[in-house]
Amino acid sequence: MKSNEEELIVKFNAHKPEFINLLGGNVENVSTTPPSCIYKFVVGNEYCHSTDIVQGGFVSAMLDAAMSHAAYAIEQEVIGVSTIEMSTHYIAPTRAGKVIASGRVRSESYRIAFLEGELHDSSGKLTATSKSTVKITRKRQ
Repeated sequence: MKSNEEELIVKFNAHKPEFINLLGGNVENVSTTPPSCIYKFVVGNEYCHSTDIVQGGFVSAMLDAAMSHAAYAIEQEVIGVSTIEMSTHYIAPTRAGKVIASGRVRSESYRIAFLEGELHDSSGKLTATSKSTVKITRKRQ
């Protein structure tokens, strides 16, 4: 029998938006306590500028995906996560190839959650961080 986390990984990977596929993304790990999500991406040069530096919008998209999926891991009643605001800090160039995006829920209430994310390259070097405030939609009881 699969754990709740294993079921979430299968569900997230089965229903991911197309842009996740374009960036070579898959959910690698999900935790419900505390809520967090780890994505692995394999980004091609077609999403880069200056030869192999990933364009900043794609960096933000990868971080947003990891953070929002962490919010979905809060509980099964969460059916929607809408970003209210998001900031990304670019620490070092993110280069094409394998990158790991991790997202976690810093704190949450019934309708709002505060999220944090990090992006690391294949050597483990931190290349970007992000913070986000999201609106949570839950199933009606």
